[in-house]
Amino acid sequence: MSKSIDVKHELNLIKALFFLFGLLIMSWVPRFPEVKANLQLTNGEFGSIVSMGAVGNIVALLTIGHLVHKFGPRWILHIGAFTLAISLTFLTHSTSSLLFLIFVILQGGAISAFHIAMEHSSVSSFEMLIKCAGRQAIPLNEKGENSNNKNLKNLKKSY
Repeated sequence: MSKSIDVKHELNLIKALFFLFGLLIMSWVPRFPEVKANLQLTNGEFGSIVSMGAVGNIVALLTIGHLVHKFGPRWILHIGAFTLAISLTFLTHSTSSLLFLIFVILQGGAISAFHIAMEHSSVSSFEMLIKCAGRQAIPLNEKGENSNNKNLKNLKKSY
């Protein structure tokens, strides 16, 4: 038998998760000067390597949605949190530029994975809250159709 929680309580937990996620991501920024000194890099080199986290983000954005759909957000959140913790540990203590680059890319992917799984959970909770409140999230016209569909059809015809 599964344990059920109140939808409002679930939304508060998701809000806390978003806050802690942002705090975790920003936690290593004050250590940038120390990390840059450990790697013996110039400002430009350090900035270029840190920017390579976008590679991990792009790969994760293309793949994680499918994994969340297949395995559920819980597993992806666990894997993403573990990967974030490991990558942050290595990022702040690394002395090798190559390892630093690998962990920056890994961190970028973990950030996207965690964020996608959190978004899935928050959207699911929002939909459940709307159902419990007896309201519809998307306004419908008198025929029970999405009133925005007509505007989209007209927009498609104009192109």
